[in-house]
Amino acid sequence: MIEDRLRKLEEKPAAIEESQERIEFKVDQLKLNDPVVKVVQGALEGALQQDKAEEMEIEHRKQNVIVRGVPESNEDSPDSRAEN
Repeated sequence: MIEDRLRKLEEKPAAIEESQERIEFKVDQLKLNDPVVKVVQGALEGALQQDKAEEMEIEHRKQNVIVRGVPESNEDSPDSRAEN
């Protein structure tokens, strides 16, 4: 009888842990379906994409050349400006 009670007491923490894991899983699912969470996630993703685009633009501009002291052409067509 004592052994049975001892075994039941030893099994309780495992059952409690399983229940807690199930509850945490359900809470996480609810959080992911919350419209506010979705809006925040979308905003974060947008900000990350904007940061990546800005970094790419900075890398691209590192290859630019700045020419000073040369007058700019007033021609309308790109070919004429290049010739000038």
